[in-house]
Amino acid sequence: MSYEKLKEELQQTELSLVNAAQLNEEQVKSTQDRLYKMIDYTGMRLDWYVDQCYRLLQIGLALIATGSAVVALFSKLEHLAGITQFLAWVFGGSLFLTGLFLVHCYNRYLTEDYPYRKVVDIHSWYFLYSFSRQLDPNLGRNIGDNSQGEG
Repeated sequence: MSYEKLKEELQQTELSLVNAAQLNEEQVKSTQDRLYKMIDYTGMRLDWYVDQCYRLLQIGLALIATGSAVVALFSKLEHLAGITQFLAWVFGGSLFLTGLFLVHCYNRYLTEDYPYRKVVDIHSWYFLYSFSRQLDPNLGRNIGDNSQGEG
């Protein structure tokens, strides 16, 4: 059974369930609004999560750079007490290793197979369920865009 045929059958099943409920126009509008809000919330939630992951990467890279700078700075300074130099190495090394760990966590996030990635693009749901497939593919073009020679 092809994907398109299965999708069509599922859509018909869902449509028949909605039609069987015999909702009035206000109930349909309320349900649609609620679905759009759910999709919007899901999209915003996914955006927040991805933003947090990018922040994790940025913090990790900053810690790596800072740790390297601390170690480089204190290794060039002479006439420091041995304990001061040792503590600087420990501090710089711990910053560097923490940064490496955060970058590793970010890379592990990218390689894992999360279920939401199978859905592809949550933001496209709105357009898929809001507009029919018979729309003109040039609908999104600017009015002044005359790339097909029509005027």
